[in-house]
Amino acid sequence: MLHQLDYISFLCGFSFLLLVTMLWELQPRAADNLPWRWLAAFGLLYGAGEWLEMLAFDLEVTPVFHALGLALLATSFLLLLEFSRRGWQVQGGRVIGWWVYPPLLGLAGLGVLAGMNGLNATIRYALGLPGGLLAAGVLWRATWRLDTRQRWPFGLIALALLVYGPATGLSAPYAAFFPAATLNHDTFLAVAGFPLQLIQTLCALTAATGAWMAYRQPGNTVVHPGGLQRWSISVAIVALLAGGAWAANWRGQLADMEMRSRLLSQAKEIAQAIDPDAIMALSFTAADKTNVQFQRLRSQMIAYGQSTLSRYGGTVRYFSIYSMAIRDGSIIFGPENIDEQDPTASPPGTVYEHPPAQVRAAFQTRQPQTAGPYTDEYGTFVSGFAPVLAPRSGEVLLVVGLDLMADQWQAQIARQRLIPILFTAAIILILLVGSSALHWRERQSPVRQRWLWQIETLLTAACGLVLTAGLAFLAQNGETRSLREIFLLLAQGQAVSVEEAIQDIKDQLAALARLCEDNPQLTRATFQAYAGPLTTITAVQALEWIPRVPAVERDKIELEAFQQGLQHFTLFEKDSHGDKIPLTGRPVYYPVLFVEPLAGNEGAVGYDLNSEPVRRTALEAAARTGLSTATDPLIFVQETGRPAIPALMHRRQ
Repeated sequence: MLHQLDYISFLCGFSFLLLVTMLWELQPRAADNLPWRWLAAFGLLYGAGEWLEMLAFDLEVTPVFHALGLALLATSFLLLLEFSRRGWQVQGGRVIGWWVYPPLLGLAGLGVLAGMNGLNATIRYALGLPGGLLAAGVLWRATWRLDTRQRWPFGLIALALLVYGPATGLSAPYAAFFPAATLNHDTFLAVAGFPLQLIQTLCALTAATGAWMAYRQPGNTVVHPGGLQRWSISVAIVALLAGGAWAANWRGQLADMEMRSRLLSQAKEIAQAIDPDAIMALSFTAADKTNVQFQRLRSQMIAYGQSTLSRYGGTVRYFSIYSMAIRDGSIIFGPENIDEQDPTASPPGTVYEHPPAQVRAAFQTRQPQTAGPYTDEYGTFVSGFAPVLAPRSGEVLLVVGLDLMADQWQAQIARQRLIPILFTAAIILILLVGSSALHWRERQSPVRQRWLWQIETLLTAACGLVLTAGLAFLAQNGETRSLREIFLLLAQGQAVSVEEAIQDIKDQLAALARLCEDNPQLTRATFQAYAGPLTTITAVQALEWIPRVPAVERDKIELEAFQQGLQHFTLFEKDSHGDKIPLTGRPVYYPVLFVEPLAGNEGAVGYDLNSEPVRRTALEAAARTGLSTATDPLIFVQETGRPAIPALMHRRQ
């Protein structure tokens, strides 16, 4: 029922607008002379408020949006109270002045002390509840003056408002005072299994039925339309409501499937990028906090999470990535992207107390899984899980989990459901307005009716335009989805190629690092003999040897380079204009000593990587962790104007 709340709000709003149509057609009668237009105005604003609430499922609710909704709610209740006040006076009751409104508005305003939800609750208690009950009383009193046949319509409207009054009080949101703290929309939904909007919808439909019955009374002098016209519009509206519900549900299911597929694909991407050897180095205890492999995996998850949030374009506020392993039968958390100060953070070694069944299924079946919405000790989520397998044994070493908050998930689905709901609303509004226009035309003189003969044509044209726009949107949306699927397939193929190329570079870089470790006195000839062939089989611009040179050994390294054939070798850095300048006084230098191929890369020889922040950060990370490290995007020192590309570095042990 939760995923249908947007359509339920739409139905609730529609039922009140239908009530407006019936009341607007209901002419004042000598027997009652009630101020029906005030009740119609109440229905119009309350229905608009329900449709505004429907939009809240799809849009980010700003304070202005929330304030507008509360303003519509309060104004609609004031109109309902005014119907009761004027109706009481029409029936000969004691005159009640405008003085009654300031105390009620004061009581309603007290809720602001408990925030916007508190104000919503007190508006319902101080204005909506008495408004519904008083209006029911006025209508019930009106039945006393009518014969038995005429009592039924007014009795139905009175009964609807009698139920509506308490229902609007119970539909208040949670607020930190009684009774909103215990009797609210959420508690009713949890106990009854359906939202209070359904009761309010039934109340509005019951009241609309009563108004229609009063409109059809023999004493009403209005000329009624023929049966075919009357029932054709009614059948069309019912069919549209059913079709709109089906279309909204279809769009929601389609969006849910696409989002689950994307979430699962993202989980698999992360799992495939994790090095199984890195997992072997983890203990999944608190001691992992100082483990360089743990820190590397955590930083990669943080980076992936940030890039994913930017791809969602602000529609997602929370996106957690974490890892799990099984130890002694318990599911234990490992590296994650969640800030350590976040209440939902799980330090390494934390036991996952209430995991969804799909987590263990991922360990047992070795297949990716999706779960949710489900609730655990951290909140309510929709998640994707993907295992990381050992290369040889196929054992599940770790399962990667991705979480999206369930309310964000539902909001994205509701955004997709909104389109068919809006199209349904547009066509129904056209039919209601057209039906009222036809009724109005029939009450005019024959001369004026001749000037209004185009109403049917305009009604048909308006419906046709909306239907055409809807079909065009569906066609365009289907084409966009197909193109997106094709793009994703092509992108995945390219991503695999890039991943393989980077892995090849890392492997060659690690092998070159081992060569350097085995040759403390590495010569240019040895480096050239080994690194030269690698540059022809890997997608690299150049392979470089960058020794750590203390400042006191600067002259020594320049002399050794000269002796090995680098006659113009000198250590340098670059200024802000890209010009070579002498090195400033630093205790340690990291110059490019050897490079392969040398042709085309001569400008890099002698450049101190420690002089530039981006390269220095990668150097320090490689030295600290002993792991291959990529820089942020940069331009090679030997190039001018080429696109920014990352460079990989590896520490020599």
